[in-house]
Amino acid sequence: MCGDVNIFFSEDDETNLTTGEMEIMIAEETSRGRGIATESLWLMMRYAIENLKVDIFEAKILEQNTASLALFKDKMGYHERRFHEVFREHWLEYRVCDGADYRQKIVDKSQHAITTKYE
Repeated sequence: MCGDVNIFFSEDDETNLTTGEMEIMIAEETSRGRGIATESLWLMMRYAIENLKVDIFEAKILEQNTASLALFKDKMGYHERRFHEVFREHWLEYRVCDGADYRQKIVDKSQHAITTKYE
């Protein structure tokens, strides 16, 4: 195992939108910079939109974590929602609910994977 990827869920009572907060850690230094984090996130996001009906993905990244900021902003296409001064975190989001293009990008980036429903 080289690391882990997690998703934590919340639902907005007013909008009924489901948010998945994404976290990724590649602990093994020899596994970093090889695209493992990018692929893992695309696969998790695909599973989440197809099976768990996630509308918005978000990531909270410490300001000094430039590698994660580049991953989520540049490679994944997340947008900055705000910078939280108290925690010194960038709060990023990827809004699947904003249009079919956002959903399609996830599918396209993970098209090599075979997905099946868990029963």
